[in-house]
Amino acid sequence: MVRFENAARQGEAVCVEYDGSGWQVAPVNEGDLSVGAGVRELSGADTTSLFLQALEKAYTQGIRDAVVKTLAPLPSSGQPLASRVVHQALEMANSIKQSLAGVDFLTTLTYSAKLDSGLFQSVCRDEGVDPATLGAAQRAQIDDSMAQQFAEAARLGMIPVAQTSARAWLAQAVRAVI
Repeated sequence: MVRFENAARQGEAVCVEYDGSGWQVAPVNEGDLSVGAGVRELSGADTTSLFLQALEKAYTQGIRDAVVKTLAPLPSSGQPLASRVVHQALEMANSIKQSLAGVDFLTTLTYSAKLDSGLFQSVCRDEGVDPATLGAAQRAQIDDSMAQQFAEAARLGMIPVAQTSARAWLAQAVRAVI
């Protein structure tokens, strides 16, 4: 993704081309595409598809799909991708990711053992545990376990976390401290 971003900063568009040793993401300026001697030819690589693959890898398929839906139509195979589209796509992907992280922050609070949340109490009852019997250290351990689960989900791009997953993680964390 960094290669696309850097190329977009350097040119009006980006393309993926073969430079003799491997595929490279390169900036393209208007003069590069003119007809005439010494002008580089585009490789015919599908820059748009490769950019979308990189976007999905850096973020998630869901975020990529949202970006595509908003920015459609995108250039076809063999065409350079406008730098402004790369910048817009990255801004959108970052905004979506931050928004989803905010949703997970609220979910974390909703399932907090230290805050004695209603969902925490509900999960405890489902597990046959009286929440009042869990001390501060056990509750901190539960919340630490949940924080690790949310961090791992974010690292894997699995945001926002489904309520069913958060509830299952909390049940597992409660069982681990009793």
